[in-house]
Amino acid sequence: MRSSSYYLAALAIADFGFLSVLLVVHFSFKGILEIYNREGWCQTFVYISTVCSTLSVWLIVAFTVERFIAVQYPLQRPHICTVSRAKIIVSILCVIALASQSYIFWIAGIINYHGDPECEMIPDYHDFMKVINFIDTIVTLIGPVILIVTMNTMIARNLLLFRRRFQNGSLDECLCSGQDGMELQRSQTQVG
Repeated sequence: MRSSSYYLAALAIADFGFLSVLLVVHFSFKGILEIYNREGWCQTFVYISTVCSTLSVWLIVAFTVERFIAVQYPLQRPHICTVSRAKIIVSILCVIALASQSYIFWIAGIINYHGDPECEMIPDYHDFMKVINFIDTIVTLIGPVILIVTMNTMIARNLLLFRRRFQNGSLDECLCSGQDGMELQRSQTQVG
C-alpha cells in the first residue's frame, strides 16, 4: 500500500541475492558446492553479485529521495510518492543495473592456476577493468554517498527547524512555514 514498501522489498531481494552468491562462493572454496569455479557459473555468479550490489546502492538512494520529499514537501508527498511511481523507479533501476553490468560475461572467466581452475578476471581485460573500476567507484560509491549524506543532512535540518518552531510557537506556525505552508494557508483562506 505504501511506495516505500516497494523500495524496501526490492532492497531485501537485492541484498538476499548478493548474500546468496557469497554463500555459494564460500561453499565453493570450502569444497562443499564446487560450481563457482566452472565456466558459465563463474560469469553468472559474478554478474548476479555486481547487479545486486549496484541495485542495492541505488535503491537506498531512491528510498532516501522519497524520505526527503516526505519531510521537505509533506503536502505534495501523496502526489509525488505513489506506488505506481515506486514500481516504475524500481523497474528502471533494475533494467539499468542488469544492462550496465553485462560486460561481466566477457571479462570474467576460468583461469588455471597450477592446475586449479579459479573464477577470475581474464588478464587481457586488466586495463579495461581499471577504467570500469574508476567509473564504478564514482557511480556506486561517491555519487550515492554524496546524495545520501546531502539529503539526510537536509532532512535532519528540517526536522530540527520544525522542532524549534513547534517548541517556540503553535502548531499552525510550524505547519504554515515554507512552500507547503503557504499552500496550506491558501487552502485555509479559500475554505474560510
